Amino acid sequence: MSRDLSVYLREWPDVAAAARSVGLVIDGDAILRLDGEYVADVGGPEPVETGDVPTQVEPADVPELDVAACRWSVSVVVQGSAPAGVERAEAFARALAVGTGIVEDAATGLWSAGMLHTPTSSGDRLVDVVQLRWYARRADAPADLAQRWLDLCRAHLPAALPRRFGDSEPPRNRFDEEGDAGFVAAHDAALREGGALLYRATRPCFEGSLAGSGRGRVAVHAMTLDRDVDPVALRALFVGVAGAAAAFWASASVQRGHTWTGRSLYVTGERDEYLAPGGSWLGLPARPVAWSWSGPAYRKLLPFDGPLHAWSDDLLDRDALPATWLPEALTSDGRDAPAPKVPRGLRATTWDALRGRG
Repeated sequence: MSRDLSVYLREWPDVAAAARSVGLVIDGDAILRLDGEYVADVGGPEPVETGDVPTQVEPADVPELDVAACRWSVSVVVQGSAPAGVERAEAFARALAVGTGIVEDAATGLWSAGMLHTPTSSGDRLVDVVQLRWYARRADAPADLAQRWLDLCRAHLPAALPRRFGDSEPPRNRFDEEGDAGFVAAHDAALREGGALLYRATRPCFEGSLAGSGRGRVAVHAMTLDRDVDPVALRALFVGVAGAAAAFWASASVQRGHTWTGRSLYVTGERDEYLAPGGSWLGLPARPVAWSWSGPAYRKLLPFDGPLHAWSDDLLDRDALPATWLPEALTSDGRDAPAPKVPRGLRATTWDALRGRG
């Protein structure tokens, strides 16, 4: 399971104490752990600037919160934890918020002072999105991936270029001020320090992310767009990034029923399995995706002609896709055990497990 939480606070928080209060520990890499096992990544605290607090965090929704008093934010990003881990991450976020802060949860709404508030805004609407993910071995990443990413966006889908970028939510760096050099430098920092480079874009592209050094041997790059996007341009970008990132697998799928507020996208509808929790590769998705890309590690194992497989030139809903598609030995449900057959070089080793890197 995956979950993104943002905590807005009046005072500088004691992150370690909040973790201890719910039975967790936070290590030197800012990773929450339960009995040594990964639970979530923690970002911040970061200063909150004017305009950073989402439009849904308003006194009308949460009367006890003085939005103007928010000074700090902490992000809690859960990547593929078991349900028990997700519950602990939520408990940690609420422990940080105590009585005067607020937890913004893309899945459930806003939480503060012991109450869950479901924001209502006349500007909210349900949207269908396209989720792109590229999986690659960290060892295969080109040194200039960030610049290649920008060049491919310019060439095929300029709306996918970043407007704001950074290593936490909400991103604080402005692309119109720092340009390519600032974006590349921020990704270089993510490669040195871990985490990921996050960014917000322009409709029809909502957001994107480039993996940093992180944990495990597998990096995941992603982009989320409105379904109302030119499929020809999108396919060119999808294929281009797959090649530039040396991806061994990439997917494009339609996810219906997410909430767009006019400023933020909330994951309230369909979602795909996250196939590399903690940087450990579980295998190919058991459920078909609209488009897929396979690198050399998988190409000879799949019943497709060429690296790109598309059921249609357009992006089809999951209901319009076949019930099955790949050999069962290659697939995983994205929850626990890896697929029975994982190509050499993608399997987690004993040494990875001992280092907590999956």
